[in-house]
Amino acid sequence: MRTLLLLLCLFAAPLHAATESFTISSQQLPALPPTAAEPPPLFERLQQQAVRNYLHRVLRDRFSLYESQITNKFAEDYIAYSQITKQSADGTQMEIEVTLNTSGLDQWVRTNETKAAGSTTLRPAFFFSSSVPGFAFDARQTAMAVKQAGAGQTVFRAMQSAFQKFNTSLTPQDELFAGTRAPTNEGQISSLRSAAGAQGYNAAVWANLAPCPRCGTRLEIFLYNLPQARIVQSFRVDLPLSASELSDGSRLSKEANKTFQEFTQGMEESVSRGTLFATEYRVTVEGLKSRPYKQVDAALGKQSWILLSSFSRGTAGSAEFKVLSTLPARDFAQRFQNAQFPGMTLRLTGFDNQGVALRYLQ
Repeated sequence: MRTLLLLLCLFAAPLHAATESFTISSQQLPALPPTAAEPPPLFERLQQQAVRNYLHRVLRDRFSLYESQITNKFAEDYIAYSQITKQSADGTQMEIEVTLNTSGLDQWVRTNETKAAGSTTLRPAFFFSSSVPGFAFDARQTAMAVKQAGAGQTVFRAMQSAFQKFNTSLTPQDELFAGTRAPTNEGQISSLRSAAGAQGYNAAVWANLAPCPRCGTRLEIFLYNLPQARIVQSFRVDLPLSASELSDGSRLSKEANKTFQEFTQGMEESVSRGTLFATEYRVTVEGLKSRPYKQVDAALGKQSWILLSSFSRGTAGSAEFKVLSTLPARDFAQRFQNAQFPGMTLRLTGFDNQGVALRYLQ
């Protein structure tokens, strides 16, 4: 239970800045054990302790589970810059300023804590469908398709391996949700959320095969955040395979191998960055005398508490953006009160659970 609570805090807490600076002195170092081997240089010990202190602050009582992994080499990978600010004449006392890649450390924590929580935190359902003539499957036949040698089983195994890295498993569904195409619009995804969420799932993967007149078969794979009813990532690949060749799992595995690898990499990134279970908010900007959509989008994307930002639509004098953040709604809105936006001022004028309203001022 402690693992789950900490992980929820990590996903819901404000993201730390990309880097953060600390001052640490030799007086803050723990005493070396009497049987310790030749200690590393004092400067390296201080760098390592800075990383340990940060992770202890984040992990709290779970820090001891990872303490042995925080070696000097580990610490060096997350240090952006460090310098000596004070030093005694004999070199036995020292103070340094160290800038840590705290964003990278946060990602490391999310990945490892997700693995530790396993299916307690990540509960994914799997759906498979096909509208290829001669190889048609409704999503209600997913369990059957996975058991048969061929495309369904091959895709499932590839997706399963990605989730097993986080100590959880995809569950093939049967009779849960009908369809020969993956849900892509808000209404369809909401229906999927209702059906799968009622069974305790908070994520889903849907793999779909469709006929491709010029190439043979098109494979589409979607990863969903069910509580938010949104697509986290999607992949599409055209395969030179006919309906009869889809029964040969080895052919599909070879042709779609790159896409399977991309899915695994994307899955790992969505966990480490927090986008898998982040909340999608609407940011409405009013008072636009021109159309500085790209500039506003870029300014939003530079904020440390916003994971992703994308332009949604624009009207006369206003624009709407969709952004992802790990912050709860009230904290998300409060961040705008003191935020700095290079080249512009965006003043908070209102907010609700769906997002915020801003006034653009030059």
